[in-house]
Amino acid sequence: MKDGLLEMGEDMRFHYISSYTPRNRTDDGRFREVSVEVRRRGLEVRTRHGYFAMPPTVLRPLPDPKAKALAALELTPPPSHFPLFAAALSFPTDGPEGLVPVFLEVPGDRFELAVGSDGSLRGDVTFVARIRDEEGRLFARLGQRFRPNAPLPTGKDVQTGGLLCHPLVRLPAGRFVLEAAAYDAVADKTSVRVQPFRGPEKEAAARLSSLVVAKAIRRLDPLPEEEPDPLVFGDSLLQPNLGETVHKSETPSLAFFFVAQGRERLPEEAVVEVWGEGTRVGRSAMKLEPPDPEGTVRQGGSVSLASLRPGLYTLKVEVASGEGPARAEASFSLAE
Repeated sequence: MKDGLLEMGEDMRFHYISSYTPRNRTDDGRFREVSVEVRRRGLEVRTRHGYFAMPPTVLRPLPDPKAKALAALELTPPPSHFPLFAAALSFPTDGPEGLVPVFLEVPGDRFELAVGSDGSLRGDVTFVARIRDEEGRLFARLGQRFRPNAPLPTGKDVQTGGLLCHPLVRLPAGRFVLEAAAYDAVADKTSVRVQPFRGPEKEAAARLSSLVVAKAIRRLDPLPEEEPDPLVFGDSLLQPNLGETVHKSETPSLAFFFVAQGRERLPEEAVVEVWGEGTRVGRSAMKLEPPDPEGTVRQGGSVSLASLRPGLYTLKVEVASGEGPARAEASFSLAE
């Protein structure tokens, strides 16, 4: 033990700090080897063997796929090598913070597969995301790695032939920015999306969640073990449309979902409108479901697309209250 303590004391006396500026200034997340040599003979040098090329905002080294995805968030212009859909949805709760489901999705035909050691085809895609407020303060960091086999299965994380990352976070009211990236390790390509959003409203007499345009209903196996998800119904997940074009030939009516809460009793009806090119092209009243004991309404509905021409539209929902109406809206692109 004495010899060991003496060696530790020697190390502390002969500890040197050196630095250098690498010629390669690209923060690509790769591991770069470093070697240190001294000219005096008979000396033993103990130093780190290298570092991950991460931007200064990343405070610790991470495994290579996640590091590569995080590094892409710092690149200008942001890379976009394949489709990446991202959204953060806001749902009010009774507590001081609201629930925010985050969705990151890469279509199943847009990431590459490689032949594994067992002869099967396998992909390797890593998602990362950061949530910051308007002042740049970090509120959440999320990440998940997928290594799917072909043919792609269906389940909690693989939906409609694509990869779906769906974490839940809690946030206060306010304005936030979702910074998301996906790294395809087989293709060595990355895509980034930045999406502003609002945290759940807390002060209004009537509060609406994000208006969710539905894409599909998918069975969950296994069921999620975390806190209740507002988009989970029994053993199924309501998968949102994150920006994909809606085709009338495949989807004659557009399904949607939202949650309403009120300090007082909510009205029995909501108003649903469809707007296109600054003009209202549809308006109808919707009877709301009865509230639960906490005064929360989980509401689904649909609008017909038969009379709409291809283009960009906005779906709006309004619920009246004594202090003024609560509103939510969502955009969708329509094609034949």
